Parts: sequence; C-alpha cells; structure tokens
Amino acid sequence: MLHSDDATGIRVWLRSYRYQILLVWFTIVVLAEPFAREGGTGRTVLEAAFCIFLLAAVSAAAEASRWFATALACALIAIALTWSDLIVPADGGSLQAGLMGAQNAIYFAILVAVNVIILRDVMRARRVTFDTICGSVCVYLLMGLCWAILYAMASLIEPESFSAKEELAPHFSTYIYFSYVTLATLGYGDITPQRGVVQTWAWLEAVVGQLYIAVLVARLVGIYIAHELRGDPPRQ
Repeated sequence: MLHSDDATGIRVWLRSYRYQILLVWFTIVVLAEPFAREGGTGRTVLEAAFCIFLLAAVSAAAEASRWFATALACALIAIALTWSDLIVPADGGSLQAGLMGAQNAIYFAILVAVNVIILRDVMRARRVTFDTICGSVCVYLLMGLCWAILYAMASLIEPESFSAKEELAPHFSTYIYFSYVTLATLGYGDITPQRGVVQTWAWLEAVVGQLYIAVLVARLVGIYIAHELRGDPPRQ
C-alpha cells in the first residue's frame, strides 16, 4: 500500500519527466508500427501501445490544463473505438468506415488539444530544462501525427485524394510516412496529393513545420545554452 509521501513522490517524478515519458511512448509506437501492417499480433501490440501513448499524452497535458477530465473521457471513447475496430471484420463495409471515421475524428481533436496545451506550457516556461526541450520535440512530432490523421480522413472520404507511383497500401502508415516527409520538406515525390484541400494541407504542414523549428526550438535551445553559460544550477 502506498503512503501519501510515496504517492506525492510519484506525482512529482511524473510531472518532472512527463514529456520525456511521452516521447518514449511515441518512439515505441513508431517502432511497433511496421510490424502491424499484416495484422494479427503485431496490430494488437500496436493498438495497445498507441492507447498507452494517448493516455500519456493526455496525462502530460493535464499538468497545464484544467480540462483533464474531459480529455480523459474522450481518450477512453477513442480507445473503445480502437478495440471495437479490431472486432469488426475487415470487410465490415459502412460500419467499419464509420468506426474509422469516428476514431480518427476523436484522435485528431484530442491530439490537437494536447498539442496546443503542451505548446503553451513550453512557451510559458520560465526555465528551459531537458524535459522542456523534449516537450518541444513532442509538439513537432504530434503535428505530423495530426496531419497524418487529416490525410487519412480525407482519403476515407475521397479515395482519390492521393496518387502514387505504385498502388497505395491501405495502411495508416502510408499517411504517417507522407506527413513526416512533408513536415520535413523532403518531398520524395512517390506520393502526391491530388485534391485541392489535401494540397493546401500539405503546403501548410511544410510551412508550419519549418517556422516551428526556426522560431520555437531555436529559442528554447538558446535559452538553455544561456543558462548553462551563466552557470545557473541545473533543474529538472
């Protein structure tokens, strides 16, 4: 049984490392994703890891927002939809499409809200720590994930939203790949947006990603280095 002091210590530890924990879970999801493309156990593991990642994101944002209960309720609904998607057969037709659409919409709303909260927390930080820098990295990575969900929803509504040199695989990983290639302005050209709305989202993602790196990350690293040069005592 945990004493009050132990519980307080755990909360303090989680608060001090919340963005590092979130970044670790995001990395786990990314590494698990290639093994889920064929379904089966790999997909189940990915779904479980993503659910934990979603709860970690809501928990990380909870320290900076009073809307924790609402966000947690939405996250639990999204998790329920995720597991129901595993139960519905792949050829579930309109039922499967409806579940995927609802799931993606809730994921998008939660992750955008979490991203805004984390960004505000990072911008308001009076002292830049390693966890703050991890928070800024999480914002950047979550931006790419939010855009990937947008692309997936667009493709669900209009299957001809994208064209490719080879047939597009019907996996969410396709949109994650396209999103981060766009965010990083790599532009391989193997996948191309074909509809006006999707094209607009693509160039907006590229512009926002570059502005984010130039303005926010540079600012945080600069403040961090300035504290180190002044010899200020380190803080977590």
